[in-house]
Amino acid sequence: MLLVGGIAPSQVLERLPEPIRQGLYGDEPNPILARRAAIEAVTRALAELVREGRAKRRRAQLKNALVDVYRG
Repeated sequence: MLLVGGIAPSQVLERLPEPIRQGLYGDEPNPILARRAAIEAVTRALAELVREGRAKRRRAQLKNALVDVYRG
């Protein structure tokens, strides 16, 4: 977080309590698709927090990719 100024949606997902994380994965049998859907749900929630002014978003370079990172 200190290096790039925030955390990525996938990092937020990994820090959620297990019951919430499992709820976001849903009943999708494919673990890759379940994780992708969960990250999308986290991203939508973070975007709402940005719209409400409760979080900030910026782009950060991580290795070879530009990633949106968020901080409260």
